[in-house]
Amino acid sequence: MKKIHFNLFGDYYDFEKNKLINQEIILQKNFDSEFFSKSDLEELFNQIIAIKLDGLKYEINESMNVVYASISLLLSFPKVEIDDQLIKILKVVNNFNYKENINQSTNNSFVEFAEHKGEEGLLLRIRDLYDFEENIVFNELRKLKLEYEVVSRNARRMEKGSSDIFSEIIVFILNSAASGYTWDKLKSKIKKIEPKSYNYDLIENRNIEMLNYKQMLENVGEMININPNELGLRYMYKDNEACIFEFLSNRSIITVTSDQDHFIKEISVKEINKADEIN
Repeated sequence: MKKIHFNLFGDYYDFEKNKLINQEIILQKNFDSEFFSKSDLEELFNQIIAIKLDGLKYEINESMNVVYASISLLLSFPKVEIDDQLIKILKVVNNFNYKENINQSTNNSFVEFAEHKGEEGLLLRIRDLYDFEENIVFNELRKLKLEYEVVSRNARRMEKGSSDIFSEIIVFILNSAASGYTWDKLKSKIKKIEPKSYNYDLIENRNIEMLNYKQMLENVGEMININPNELGLRYMYKDNEACIFEFLSNRSIITVTSDQDHFIKEISVKEINKADEIN
């Protein structure tokens, strides 16, 4: 069972100045579900496209315990009265089957790593994978006898003149197996799958070694007074001096900076508004 947080946003855009002015929540749903996923958000998105045709996007972060999903409508600024199109969209969103579990709660059902609770491992972010490419990666991990968990799946789709689709996964691989020759083979396989256009985003900067991810979640939760169940990892990278983690909570982005030994040096919490839009 997971907590699902869904927001329908209005993105108010000044077309004359070519500038995004503001973002407001038009509708919000928070519920429990065993089955709500990207495919459901895609179905809802397609129903809205049939009405609005263009100028909208969706984003989703699926983690072990929580899903953050949103659809944003590009609307003109200054604001106008609610029109027939928006009324139709609200009706579709309200009537959609979200696969809710009624009278059940996930508040105390934190799902932990099944086989390696509290152990150190390699956190790896893999770019632009579709379902069949995910299976290639997972098959390679199994072939190399690597123990792993999918920490999060992140996806975005934009319809604005043309389609722009993005997806990636973040996986945790047990460190005792992810080293040397085995890691070189896995890295080679991933580089063959990922588009060449992402060479700038080096895979060497998208893996963080010797990390106790479960402990990281608990530390972050304690430092900002939030249940670690509610944290969804949407991004991570490293440079020569620091490791950066970006988590989602309900309506906030939490940015965590640690040193190479994973000692947390800084945490910032920002409300999701247009200045700090999830891109």
